[in-house]
Amino acid sequence: MSFHLACRWVFRMREITVELGVTTYPLLVADSGVKATGDLIKEKYSGKRVLIISDSIVWPQFGSELLSSVGGICTIEIYQLPGGKQNKTVATTLEILARMEKSNFSRDSLVLGLGGGVVGDVAGFVASLWYRGCDLVHVPTTMLSMVDSCLGGKTAINFRHTINALGTYHHPKAIVIGANFVSSLPDREISSGFGEIIKYAFLGSDEVHKTLDNFDFNTLKMDSKKMSGLIAESLLCKARFVKGDVYEGGQRLALNFGHTLGHALEMATVFEGQELLRHGEGVALGMRAIIEISIAYYNANEKLLESLDIWCDKFGLPKIFDSSRCGMTDSELTELCMRLIWKDKKREYNGLRLVIVSDFGKWHIEKTNDLEVLAYGYSKIIR
Repeated sequence: MSFHLACRWVFRMREITVELGVTTYPLLVADSGVKATGDLIKEKYSGKRVLIISDSIVWPQFGSELLSSVGGICTIEIYQLPGGKQNKTVATTLEILARMEKSNFSRDSLVLGLGGGVVGDVAGFVASLWYRGCDLVHVPTTMLSMVDSCLGGKTAINFRHTINALGTYHHPKAIVIGANFVSSLPDREISSGFGEIIKYAFLGSDEVHKTLDNFDFNTLKMDSKKMSGLIAESLLCKARFVKGDVYEGGQRLALNFGHTLGHALEMATVFEGQELLRHGEGVALGMRAIIEISIAYYNANEKLLESLDIWCDKFGLPKIFDSSRCGMTDSELTELCMRLIWKDKKREYNGLRLVIVSDFGKWHIEKTNDLEVLAYGYSKIIR
């Protein structure tokens, strides 16, 4: 697939132009995400209104530095979300929109999301609604949001008991990736991000595959240039699937590899109000389940499973989930996952759409209602 890529280095910042067909925008990879963000605001939004949506964890860490880097060249308002997925709600959205209306934000204003996937989703959704779409900039601060959710234009909030039920497609004007954000993260959050990075190796990124084989967790964590390069390559791999299929009618569905089974397990293992699995951990388990299905039912290359197990060990991701951790037997947890899997947002009325891999870079979509196949996959990851 043809894919336009331009790249230049400016003051320890790598600027990559990503073209998705429907839009083109820069991906800025910098040593300091805060400085790069401040420079972007000063260059593009001087004299305008800027709403920064962040959360109660990220803003205290980086907020003062960002405000100082911007100076007084624009009018900035801050909206802080409490941490947690439970805040992706209609009520939160309406509260933010009410603030924008009260402050008379114009259509050429900027909504900037500084935080993880929840912040990015809310910021994107709000920006898509204000005057049918105002400017949006993503500054992801978690590994998961850096390597996946910040690119592609999808926005969503939860509705009642359904995750990401309300959403739009709204692309940012820029994405800023900061190596300093990675260094501030706990090891488990970095490991979770590798769940999504590993996905790109299976979908055909030779560069990601090579990096995963040649480096370990600690080496990449301590080498900001290598880590930033891996994040950028992951996003460029995603861009190749998004280009020409923004609305997920075909090839973009491949990015759901591991997610259908993994997301159901992630939801099923919320125990006493705590998420026992991070998203990337759920994806890693989901990939293992779907590779087991691919080998057993579709003659896939068994080396897929060997590579996944090696990478999970290297980057601190689970291969098995112990059902007793959430007070259930393996059969009870499997049954709950089988119920929740039908909430998958990429299902169709007549079945689930599973991403089946036969070898590295080779995949197809399989529509199924076969409960035996799904149960087989879960039997390989739940004990």
